[in-house]
Parts: sequence; C-alpha cells; structure tokens
Amino acid sequence: MTITLAMDDRQLSTIQEVERFTAGTAAALFRGSSRKEKYAWAEATLIRFRYARLRKKERSSVREFIRKITGYSDIQTKRLIGQYLDSGKVLLQSCFNEYLNFHRPCGFATVIVDAKGKEKKIYNVYETPYERFGSLSGAEQYLKPGVSFAELDCVAQRMSDTEYAMMKQKAELLSAIGGAASGGKNLSR
Repeated sequence: MTITLAMDDRQLSTIQEVERFTAGTAAALFRGSSRKEKYAWAEATLIRFRYARLRKKERSSVREFIRKITGYSDIQTKRLIGQYLDSGKVLLQSCFNEYLNFHRPCGFATVIVDAKGKEKKIYNVYETPYERFGSLSGAEQYLKPGVSFAELDCVAQRMSDTEYAMMKQKAELLSAIGGAASGGKNLSR
C-alpha cells in the first residue's frame, strides 16, 4: 500500500536526532515528488546542518539522512553534496545536458559481421544526439506531450556549437584557476 505524506523535518536539529530518525525508519521508503523538490530539500538540509563544518562521522549521518529521504543512491548523494561543497548550491544540470544533446557530436556505430561471425563496429556516422533522434522515423511519437520539434530546434539554435564550446572552455578555465589559487585543493571542503 502506498500513501503520500508531507514531512516537516525542521524539528530535527541535531546530528543525534538525524541518526535516530534514520535508524528508526529503516523499513520505510521515502520519495520526493520531483527532482527539483529533492534538490531544494537536500540543499536546505546541508545548509541547516552546516555540512562543510561537520566532522567525518557527522557528515556520514547527514549524507545517509539525505540518501534515505530522497531515495537517491550513495553515488548520487555524494555527487549532490560535492556540488554543494564546490558551489554552495545544488543545481539541476540543464545547461550541460543542453550542450551534450544539441551541440556535441557523437559517433554512432554500424555493426558488421564478418564471415567467421565476429562483430566489428565501424563509427562512420557522427552527429549530435538530437540530430540522430530527429532522423528516426516516427520520432515525434517519442516526444513528451506538449513538446514539438519546432521548440527543440529553437533550443538548439539559441547558441552555435562554437559558442557553447567556448562557454564550456571558459568555465573549465575558471575552475582550473580557482583550483590553482587554492594550491589545487578545494578550500570549502
């Protein structure tokens, strides 16, 4: 049986209370209603417990609490926390996905079977995932309701491939400069 509950966790103010809650709800399964809601809750929780200032054991308790409530895997939870420690925020990665889907070419393999039955992959088609998706027959049927190829074309044409690549390089350069200024270490951790 599944029921939907609204949870107010503001009364959990110490690490010991978080540990008791996590241990006491071992059999319960929690899920947030949307990814955006889960990210916002995770960020608020990290801020509330001042995660960057906690000791290792306390960090582990908060990480387990976030994992339990969001339903994310340990790896996903660590990625969100790492993002928070790097930037002070937990953000959806929409810009990066836009670059990958609309502007970064990928190689698509054609499988050829030789006389002995051995498969060989030949990468002779290079296009973006969006171009490849658009080339499929009946691709419209796989779009989400309310989304059209005209809208997706507008997103793809918002910036050129070169502009996105330059923006990405600039972000990587600024990240490298920030790391070099701190002796190669992230000072927020």
